[in-house]
Amino acid sequence: MRIKPKVLILIPIVLATVALSGCEFFVQTVAPTPTLVSAPPSQLQRPMVAVERGTLEEAVRMTGRVEANERSDLFFKAPGRIKVVNVRQGDEILAGEILAELETGGLESQLADAEKTLETAELRFKAADSGVAEEIQSAKEAVQIAEFDVIAKELALEKSKTGPTESQFASARATLIAAEATVESRQADIDAMAADHPRNIASAQATVEQRLIDLQAANDALRQLLEDGTPAESPLIDRSESAIVTLEAAIDTQQSVVYQVESDLNDLKNKPTPAQRLEADNAFEKAKLAHDAVMGGSGPLESKHQAQIVFREATRAYNDALAPASEAELRVAGNKVETEKARLLALQVQLRELLGEDERDMAVRRSANEARSAYDIRVEAAERSVRKAQLALQTAQINLEKVLSTAAMDNAKISLESSRANVTRAQTALDELNEGPDSQNIEIAENQLTVSQARLESAVRRLESLESGESASAINLTILRNARDQAQIRFDRLKEQQFENQIIAPFDGEITFVRGRPGDQIAAYQEIIGLANPSILVVEAVVPDVDQAKLAVGQIVDVTIDQFAGAVFVGKVEALPRTIVSSTGQAIRIPETKVIVDWTQPGVELGMLARLKIAVQVKENVLKIPRSAVRTVNQRQFVETVIGEQRRSLPVTTGINSDTEIEILDGLEEGMMVFSTP
Repeated sequence: MRIKPKVLILIPIVLATVALSGCEFFVQTVAPTPTLVSAPPSQLQRPMVAVERGTLEEAVRMTGRVEANERSDLFFKAPGRIKVVNVRQGDEILAGEILAELETGGLESQLADAEKTLETAELRFKAADSGVAEEIQSAKEAVQIAEFDVIAKELALEKSKTGPTESQFASARATLIAAEATVESRQADIDAMAADHPRNIASAQATVEQRLIDLQAANDALRQLLEDGTPAESPLIDRSESAIVTLEAAIDTQQSVVYQVESDLNDLKNKPTPAQRLEADNAFEKAKLAHDAVMGGSGPLESKHQAQIVFREATRAYNDALAPASEAELRVAGNKVETEKARLLALQVQLRELLGEDERDMAVRRSANEARSAYDIRVEAAERSVRKAQLALQTAQINLEKVLSTAAMDNAKISLESSRANVTRAQTALDELNEGPDSQNIEIAENQLTVSQARLESAVRRLESLESGESASAINLTILRNARDQAQIRFDRLKEQQFENQIIAPFDGEITFVRGRPGDQIAAYQEIIGLANPSILVVEAVVPDVDQAKLAVGQIVDVTIDQFAGAVFVGKVEALPRTIVSSTGQAIRIPETKVIVDWTQPGVELGMLARLKIAVQVKENVLKIPRSAVRTVNQRQFVETVIGEQRRSLPVTTGINSDTEIEILDGLEEGMMVFSTP
């Protein structure tokens, strides 16, 4: 191969440089074939490693800090002098707390005055608004009333002109008849009261006496309970034990009943059984022999007729005994089985409720205690019975007083007189109908209609004035609304100024730093307080630019912390470096990569150093060598090896690499030996 002269001149220079400096690598400048060189003895003693196959994992490693997922650096929105700082680093605070304030001069008094002015304006506006609404509603009701009045006056005028109708005559006559009937009923009531007065007195007196007896009985029952006192424990235990034994015996008896009705049902299903058939055959044979004996004898005809009747009954009984059970019989027997089973279940449930989850002795004692508690309940019931009897006695005495007095009779007489007056009015109304139309009445009705129409027009004009907002009250409402709105604007403006002069905690958390003190002059948006919510901790790390392209949201991250030796926490990439727009409209670069971590152990705290490993890709069965064996010069990669005791450099093409190894895509074969850094 021909070599250019300038290349031949460079080779000795490079060899001389390597020999003089003792450098452990050889820079190849001739491509593409490897160059055979002689290596000094010192270089041949570098360690050599074999090219081997295996699994290679490329990962991005970095360090980060444990931070709160929710945190904020707080600031004032206005410049000024700090009046007070209410927190210190490490304080735990709640959302809404005022953390710091600026000096505001007379802002607080102005805000208080503005708030009072707003409240006054609001009250005046609401009162006026309510007044206008009430006026409009009143005007609407006045229009409706006027409309109804006009209709009524029109009907009255029409009635005056046409005279009464047949239905009006019928209604007037019916009213008169009803009034007369009421008079008769009231008179009958008075007569009955006069006749029954002595009997009513006797009945009321008897009721009072009976209520006295009932009250005495209730008092006796209460006194007896109190004299008996709370039952002793021993008899109650015996009684509870006896109740359980009785209930168990009842369950055994009912179980036998269930067995019997089930047996009866089975017999019906298998009817006739051999025993039933044998019994029926015997009964029928006896009846037949008796029948034949009577019919073959010389007895009277009446005896033979009776024998035939008996034989027919026996034949029917025989046929019934041999016939299978009917659906009705099976249904009745089945219902009886279900009924007896239900009774058995009820007894068993009663026993379970009595025993509960306790042992028998504990259940007995519990039942006894419940019985003792029931004594108090019986005492309360007896006391209620006494109060009820006292009330009943008072009611009976009041009723007796009413019967003895003459007030009822007087009221009845007053009602009678009122009913008679109704009869007179009804008769007068009927007489007026009989008189027919009256010109004077027609003129009066026309005048009344004219007045009603004028009232309606006035009511409509007033309603239209109110709804159009042209009334004095509507104009006043507009003025008050404007005053209210102006007061609200002034209050909101002062409130906004107050808000800008305060730092309020946006969420629960812990104070991470405080950079201001009372008296300090600060600028707007100057961060002076840090707040973090330690309930959710994440890891944030700055990834080198060269590795950022390898990351993606959702990648799994292995997280280790020095304070937790041997523990590996599993995380996931939540956010990559990004640019956001702040509340002030500024673009802010966030260089950190955020990792959400599943903290499986307690004790992780803010600020701890975390070591992160993100597996980018994993390849299996690849050729690989130590990273230190690959040299790079002028963006060309090569390795050094020995062939025939001669040192040679071989160009290679590499792939992914781990912390210690690199993938060889081309240039080497498995088993070859290459130089590595000692």
